Amino acid sequence: VWPAVRTMMHGDWTLRMAHGYSARANSLFALAPGSVLTPGLLAEMEALFTAEGIVPTVRISPLAAAGAMELLRRAGYGVDSVAQTMVLADMPGASSVSPSTVQIADSLSGAWLAGVSARQQQGKRNPDHLRDILSRLAVPARFATAMRQGEAVGFGLAVVDNDWAELASIIVDEGWRGRGLGRAVVAQLLAAAQGAGARQAFLQVEQSNAPALALYEAFGFRRAYDYVTLKKAV
Repeated sequence: VWPAVRTMMHGDWTLRMAHGYSARANSLFALAPGSVLTPGLLAEMEALFTAEGIVPTVRISPLAAAGAMELLRRAGYGVDSVAQTMVLADMPGASSVSPSTVQIADSLSGAWLAGVSARQQQGKRNPDHLRDILSRLAVPARFATAMRQGEAVGFGLAVVDNDWAELASIIVDEGWRGRGLGRAVVAQLLAAAQGAGARQAFLQVEQSNAPALALYEAFGFRRAYDYVTLKKAV
């Protein structure tokens, strides 16, 4: 659901590029079980990424055939992050969160882009790059903004494709964490996704983010599979 600016198919693998914004939109990853990563494909990917000024990146999931990790290590790649996809098989009931706490919009705004970008890690702080990705969405999206004392301090996104919703960009300002705002954002996004026809949901979260894992598990999300993101040493 998360679109890239440029996408190319290479057999059972997909190469995606989007200004280097996020590993999901700027990596090579497998599409079918048993996908074999070859030295030739890796070299081709590296040349394309380097030409775009993007660090060559590969995401390995259970779809990749055995041997991919060893090939990448020999080629100078190191683990950048380990994450998991979590699935919510049954959406919860109606949210009890007050709409005044979390506002939901069905269109992308400059304020939402600026708020998310300002609270991202280095390399993901360009709102124009994020806009370029999200403006390519071909399915309904809902944008959440959590307000406190007249200030936007929490954000999130739900994208609906048929009866599935993907949650992404769940961010709470550092000074407001631990006060239930993340839970409020997730609850309202799930409610909005249900209203758009979703009956199941999924998301991706880094395994090192213990508070986020606990939050999603409290909603009923369960681990589906892991994936490893590797980047070439530069």
